[in-house]
Amino acid sequence: MVVASRTSASFAVLFVATATAIALLQDVPKPMAITIDPVVTGTTTPANPLVAQATDADAPRVVAGLGVVEPMGGATDVAPGMVGVLATVLADEGDRVTRGQVLAQLFNEDLKAKVAQAEATVQIKRAQLALIEKGPRQQEILQAEAQLRAEESNLKLLEVQFQRRRSLAAQGAVSREDMNQAASALASSRERRASAAEALKILQDGSRPEEVEAARGEVALAENQLAEARAALEKSYVRAPIDGIVLRRYREPGEAITSQAAAPVMQIADTSRLIVRTQIDEADIAALAVGQTATISAAAFGERKLTGKVERISPRLGAKTVTAEGPTEKRDTRVLDVMVALPENLVVPINLRVDVLIDVTSVVPVVKPELRGAISASPETLALLQDLDPVHLMQPDACTPGLDAENAARTCPSASAPALVDETRTGAIRHPSRRDE
Repeated sequence: MVVASRTSASFAVLFVATATAIALLQDVPKPMAITIDPVVTGTTTPANPLVAQATDADAPRVVAGLGVVEPMGGATDVAPGMVGVLATVLADEGDRVTRGQVLAQLFNEDLKAKVAQAEATVQIKRAQLALIEKGPRQQEILQAEAQLRAEESNLKLLEVQFQRRRSLAAQGAVSREDMNQAASALASSRERRASAAEALKILQDGSRPEEVEAARGEVALAENQLAEARAALEKSYVRAPIDGIVLRRYREPGEAITSQAAAPVMQIADTSRLIVRTQIDEADIAALAVGQTATISAAAFGERKLTGKVERISPRLGAKTVTAEGPTEKRDTRVLDVMVALPENLVVPINLRVDVLIDVTSVVPVVKPELRGAISASPETLALLQDLDPVHLMQPDACTPGLDAENAARTCPSASAPALVDETRTGAIRHPSRRDE
């Protein structure tokens, strides 16, 4: 009986020890998987889930997302540059317009009157300047010379009369009063002769430089006032800034344009080049690259499908704005905007919601060699995309795939912050084996 009890106790101890060992073995972390990296040097680096997504044969071949059709250059809301009341709206939705074409006009009769007044003032000031610059006419100089000769003749006559009267006064034949009158007339004649001589000299010398500069300043002032009046008048017109098509007409004649809120008259866009702004879930962004092909479908197309190409990839993650409006759709996820270019001159409604499938195998992203194994698929790392400078994503020339381990370690130091892929809106850097594709 005692032997049986001891045997049972031994088996119990052995069972507890075995269970403890199994538990400890389960808690021991498994060694990190190692993968051969042929792009760097052929050396071993820790397995990278983001790199594996671009190279693993089992990885998905397409990335799906929702998108909307937009003009490549965006849409522009046009409005007058001042407050007022709309007199006419000259374009409607769907009309094709050209750059500089008048689309709408405010009531501007008062502004036109100010422009006419300013134009008349400019004409007056310019004429005055021309008179001053040319100086006196030859006829005016001749007239002044004749006036001077007349004054000289009159002065000589008065001098003779004064001498005669002074002789008579000495004989007592002329009164003192007559003598004083003769002296006063002689003095006045001398003053008139001097004034006529100065007037002639002024005409002969022409305009003073100061007078010319003052006249030119008045002309410049009048011209600036005219330009101001014309600029105010131009603000009353709404002109097309680009060649395009009117997408929306917001206002009608008689409506007031106020400064309290934005009041565009219409929206225009150049629809000759269209893109699809596709929103890709943050879990799928590692495989994206500029140049990848995409297939676009929509209920409006039926069985027809369009083909596009990834032209730009936004460097910033953001909130989801395009939704399928389904009950099971996740709407709080963060997405990356990918611009897919459509064929030129394609006629598709703007803001049409489409489904986009991007073939991630058509162009394979290339991760910086010095960052292999340093990239984590954690949300913290993916969040780095929000403020990542596209310049820092470009692969340096010194970090070439042909370097050995020693040279690679020396010329390709690890970066302080991991970058995900070598393609942004600046362009894609393809895998060396795909350079000719």
